[in-house]
Amino acid sequence: MSRIKTTLLQLCILACALTIALSLNYLYASPYAWTGPTGTAPDDNVGAPINITNATQVKDGNVSVGLGTNSTAVGLNPLGLTIAGSQRVEGWLKVGDGATGNPTQLLDLTGTAGVDGIKFPDGTVQTTAGGGSLGLSFDDYLYVREEQASGVNSLGVVGNGTWGIRTLNTVVVNTIAGASLAANRITLPTGTYYIDGYGACVSGGKHRAQLYSVTGAATKIMGTSAYGRDDSYEDTTESFIKGTFTVAGASEVFEIRHRSNDGGNPGQSDAYGVAEYYTPIEIWKLN
Repeated sequence: MSRIKTTLLQLCILACALTIALSLNYLYASPYAWTGPTGTAPDDNVGAPINITNATQVKDGNVSVGLGTNSTAVGLNPLGLTIAGSQRVEGWLKVGDGATGNPTQLLDLTGTAGVDGIKFPDGTVQTTAGGGSLGLSFDDYLYVREEQASGVNSLGVVGNGTWGIRTLNTVVVNTIAGASLAANRITLPTGTYYIDGYGACVSGGKHRAQLYSVTGAATKIMGTSAYGRDDSYEDTTESFIKGTFTVAGASEVFEIRHRSNDGGNPGQSDAYGVAEYYTPIEIWKLN
């Protein structure tokens, strides 16, 4: 009789243990309970994972690489993601160290201004946007010219067989640190530059302008050959000064010089009631 009681007690304890185990399993497993299919096969299938095959694969959702807290633990390459072959990006793209948020243009570059940029195959780095193939920027730009009152001709000199000095008396824009204009002379700090300007001549026959280095006592950029009739028709023609040049020292001083074979007027006024402008000179410091 005692043995039967013991057996019954053991069975009761086992039944209670199974009941408790099943109850706990239900409580903890119910949030993760199996969900039946949402459609008739093959509808609503789960998309195939990205794999190493050479078959074309499409991923509609977002993909993050190397951004998790366990990136190092799972052995990700320090570069994060390496892509070989030609690629096409549809939509806008944001690139940069620590780039966050959505791109605001087709290509949105982030980073430290003036430091981070684009590196080209020849090893050069562009850290700011340029204007054209020369990489011109209005962040490093100088624009000077001669200004006179309405009805006043240019006071510059076009030498008759010698080099005269053009008048430059007004700074329109100057965003080049260390650049200045004084007494018809332009001072530029160390760097490489591009100049675009001209000197006009009225009835001067053959004539030519140049960017002249006072510091180096030599022509820096020779202007184009020009010719204007030196008779009563009073033709106005221009000698254009265009090209790149380098200031190797701490600074260099320049003048715009002009000569002809028959003197000539360096600029004829219009007398329209507004200021007269002559000898426009634009200089960009190249990146």
